[in-house]
Amino acid sequence: MLALPERAVQFGTGAFLRGFIDTFVDEANAVGAFNGRIVAIGSTSSGRDRALAEQDGLYTLVSRGLVRGVPHEERRIIGSISRALSATDGWSAVLACARDPNISIIFSNTTEVGITLDESDEFDAMPPRSFPGKLARFLYERADTFAFAPSSGVIVVPCELIEANGARLRTIVLRLAERWSLGAEFVRWVESSVRFCNTLVDRIVPGGPTAEDGASLEAALGYRDGMLTTA
Repeated sequence: MLALPERAVQFGTGAFLRGFIDTFVDEANAVGAFNGRIVAIGSTSSGRDRALAEQDGLYTLVSRGLVRGVPHEERRIIGSISRALSATDGWSAVLACARDPNISIIFSNTTEVGITLDESDEFDAMPPRSFPGKLARFLYERADTFAFAPSSGVIVVPCELIEANGARLRTIVLRLAERWSLGAEFVRWVESSVRFCNTLVDRIVPGGPTAEDGASLEAALGYRDGMLTTA
């Protein structure tokens, strides 16, 4: 599984994506249903991208809940993240991902305020300030690289907790394309070859454990995990 090619990127490195999207991709890989890994892109200066890189993208997920009415706990190492990049310090590497023909899906969770139009965003910024700005620049890099071929289109799966998140993100990307004068060919490519999905997420991801819970888990696991995630 660790040798699978990169087939997705995600904007965001927080606990929710680790306990939700990254976990489901890991499960899909385990049964041969996706066969790809994710490049995680840190959009803020949280340092999570560095922490993930130090652990080769690996982290432990502790899932707790009821299974057929019985309390259940499962611990497993998630290996769906191939590497983590910083948009702030490694924007050129992020754009290189846009030029990878294997990339087919873009995930995101940039908080509920992430999907907003920043009137002052700039195409040539390294990187653009807002998430929609980063996404629009990423999509243009991809479209231009592959001469706006329909086959180079991607699926965008935002996980921000707002109604019609995909439709809203699409509208902002197209508005930025107009503001940045990216051309009618790019607009047609986005409209016809990029699918923006509206999503409703359904998993509770508290994030990292409390200090007491974390100490107990580390004692049981036998190792220290700086990205330990509970769900």
